[in-house]
Amino acid sequence: MLLNEFVQQHRVDRLIAHGIDVPLLITGNQVGVDLFNLLGHKSELRDANGIQASFLPEPQLRLIFYIQWN
Repeated sequence: MLLNEFVQQHRVDRLIAHGIDVPLLITGNQVGVDLFNLLGHKSELRDANGIQASFLPEPQLRLIFYIQWN
């Protein structure tokens, strides 16, 4: 009885206004767009406050290269 009243209060033209799958689809689409911008030819950086540029010694560079490709 309560579920039926809830659906009647929240429906618009025989459709429930708040669905479960819609936020998941939007989230999946947003992640795909962000990865495309990150790996694309013209990637953009919105905020550079959290990035620290530094030079790493040679052994650490080899270790990072090994982790990224395997």
